[in-house]
Amino acid sequence: MFDNLLGFFSRQKSGNIAKDRMQVLLAIDRQKTSVISEDVINKIREEIMEVISRHLEIDLAALDVKVERTTDSSGRVVSAVVANIPINKVKI
Repeated sequence: MFDNLLGFFSRQKSGNIAKDRMQVLLAIDRQKTSVISEDVINKIREEIMEVISRHLEIDLAALDVKVERTTDSSGRVVSAVVANIPINKVKI
C-alpha cells in the first residue's frame, strides 16, 4: 500500500502522457458526433499559409481549409483536412 502511495506522487514520463493524450484524441475522432473547433481549423489554416507562402505566392483571400468526415469501407468514420490553395506563382 505504501508503494502505491509513493507511486502516486512520482512523475509520469512524458511519453506516457503523450500516449494517453493521443488515445483520448483518437477516441474523440472516432465518434461520429465529434467536431473539430473553428479555432483549430483557423490555426491549421494559418500554419498552412505560413509554410506554403515560403515557396509559393498564394491567394490568401481564396484559401479554403476545411475538415471533411467520411465513412470508409469498414464503417469507420475518417476525418481529412482538405485545403484548396490558389497559387499565383512560384517564388524563385
